[in-house]
Amino acid sequence: MEERKLSEDLGTLAERLVAIRTISSDIERDQLKRRMIEGWIHLKPNSVLVAAIGNHWSSGSWQKTVDMVMHTSKTGLYCGFSEMQDRCFNPYDALGTMRNEAVIDALNEGFEWICYIDTDILPAPDTLVKLLNWNMPIIAPFIVEPGTGKPLHGPVRQVNTGIHHVKWCVLSMLLFKTSVFNAVGPRFWGDAIGADEGYHFKTLARYGHTPMIDTNTQLVVAKPPTYPLTVNRQTWEQKQSSSRATFELLK
Repeated sequence: MEERKLSEDLGTLAERLVAIRTISSDIERDQLKRRMIEGWIHLKPNSVLVAAIGNHWSSGSWQKTVDMVMHTSKTGLYCGFSEMQDRCFNPYDALGTMRNEAVIDALNEGFEWICYIDTDILPAPDTLVKLLNWNMPIIAPFIVEPGTGKPLHGPVRQVNTGIHHVKWCVLSMLLFKTSVFNAVGPRFWGDAIGADEGYHFKTLARYGHTPMIDTNTQLVVAKPPTYPLTVNRQTWEQKQSSSRATFELLK
């Protein structure tokens, strides 16, 4: 049995007690052994909740996200996928509420990681696994703006040069250790600026957390980013026009 083999490898009584568990693969067993040596025990090491902010998917994005989730699960990691209910009354006015709800779900269900994604990403199957392998509190893939090739993080880092600290990055795909929210609180994301990079990363820096960019892992997105602060300043007529344009795009 996997449990007996793991117990024999680990040795101590405390470790044997922890090892009374179901282990789905050799990869999961090896991760648990490494975790016992390098850090504190977690019921499901590297368990991750992929939280999609909304359900208005760009063409192809949902299937590629599901492929990524399935690939992650097949490596032996526990990966869940949840589409957060759209709480917006006007375009983009409740992204913060949706992100906070995802944090609460991840904490309540015991996930070690939460991976925020927007519904326009086109990830490769191994994108999430690559980010998890760095074991960083906050990390994102390298993303450029469609059409311009402009890197969506700052300061600009060159592609394929490993991981780097940055002051901010776009929120299209962002992997957090849920323990970060023990410091900043589960209602960290504000509604009016629920997707504003500068404000939130400045707040995270106050708690000692700065995001990392994995320049070796590039993520394709289907469309340029939307800036909710700009949308929130629109007139009612402009918001209606924006809503109609979004509806036509999704048909």
